[in-house]
Amino acid sequence: MRSFFLIILSFLSSIWLTAQVYPWIKNTDIHESLSSICMVDANHGWVVSSRTIYKYNGLSWKTDTVLYGASLKDISFPDTAHGWACSYYDGIIYKYRHNRWSVDTSFPNIDIQKIFFLDSVHGWFISDFNIIGTYNMGRWDTASIPNTYFSMQQASISAVDTNHVWIAKHFIYKKKGTSWSTDYMNASMYVRSVYFCDTSNGWALTGSSTPNLLRYSAGKWSEIDLHLYSAFYTCCFLNCDYGWFAGGNYAVKYENGGFTTYKSFPANGIACTDKKNIWLASFDGLYKFDTALLNENISVEKPVTVYPIPASEEITISGLNNVPCIISIYDINSTLMQRISVEQNQYYTLNIKNLPKGLYIINVSGNAINYTKKFIIQ
Repeated sequence: MRSFFLIILSFLSSIWLTAQVYPWIKNTDIHESLSSICMVDANHGWVVSSRTIYKYNGLSWKTDTVLYGASLKDISFPDTAHGWACSYYDGIIYKYRHNRWSVDTSFPNIDIQKIFFLDSVHGWFISDFNIIGTYNMGRWDTASIPNTYFSMQQASISAVDTNHVWIAKHFIYKKKGTSWSTDYMNASMYVRSVYFCDTSNGWALTGSSTPNLLRYSAGKWSEIDLHLYSAFYTCCFLNCDYGWFAGGNYAVKYENGGFTTYKSFPANGIACTDKKNIWLASFDGLYKFDTALLNENISVEKPVTVYPIPASEEITISGLNNVPCIISIYDINSTLMQRISVEQNQYYTLNIKNLPKGLYIINVSGNAINYTKKFIIQ
C-alpha cells in the first residue's frame, strides 16, 4: 500500500510540477538585485548589481570587483579580455583589462543607461538625456538623438557592424554615417529594447502589454501581439532563428518562427550562450532556465545515474567520470536545499537524512555534464 501511495504521489507531483513550477533555478551565489547580464560563452559571463560585478567561471559566480560609490546600470563584453560597465548617476565608464577593472572615462552630467560593444575598439552608450556616446579606437565622442525628449524609460543598443547600429529609447533610431535618424516612431509605444541579428532581421520590445513585440523584416517594422498582457524589457539571440524575450511575468522563447511562453520573474537582463544555458538577471537575483522543472526528462551529456529512488537517508550519484562538478538539491519551489562540490570522483553519496519527506530535484552540473532529475524522499 505504501509503495502504491508513493507511485501515485510521484505521478501527481510530476503533473503539478509541470503545470505550476517556474522553470528557473535560483542561483545561490548572488543575493541582490541585478541590473544587467552579459555572457560571452558557456564558461564566461558577468552580471552587475548597483556596485558589484560578478564573474562566472563555468561552475559558479564569484565577486569580480566592488566599485564603492558606483550605481552600475549595464555591462558589455565583446570577448573575455575586454569589458565595459557604466555607472548611472555619475556617468562613469569602467573598463576591464588584464583581469582588473579601472575607470575608462567619465561624463559627470550624463546619466548613462546602456552600453554596448561590438568589438574591443567599437562601442556606444545611451543616456537619459538622449546623448549617444561613440567609442572608436580608444576615444569617446558624443552626439544627440533627434526628434525625441527626455525619458527615463529603459533603452538598449544593437549593432551588426559599425555602419548598422540601432538604439531603442522610446522610439527606434538608426545610425546613418555619422548621424542618427528615426527608424520607427509611435507616440503610444515606449520601445525599450532592440536587437538585430543581421542587417535585414531585427526585433524590438515595446514595453507595452499590447502589442508586445516589433519585428523588422523586408525593410520595415511590423507589430506582433502575443496576447500576454505583460511588458518585455530585454532579449537575447543566438541567431535569427533562436532567441528569448523577458520582462514582467513571462519569458518567451522564439525558435524557428514559433513562440513558447514560460512563467518567469521580473527581468532586467537575459542572456543565452546556447540552447542549454539561458540566464535571467532579476530584481531578486539570478536564475537559470532548466526544462527539467517542466518535464521528467533529463538533459544528459554523460551517463549519470541517481539511486535509490525513493530515497531516505542517502542518495548516490554515479557516472561522474572523474569530472569536477557541483551537485545541488532543490525543493519543488526551486529553493536550494543542499549543494556540494565534487572533485574527480566516479560516484558520490550524499547525506539527505535532514531533509523533510517530499519531492525534490537533483542537479549535477560541470564540464560535459548537465543532469537533472526529480526524486522522492520518504
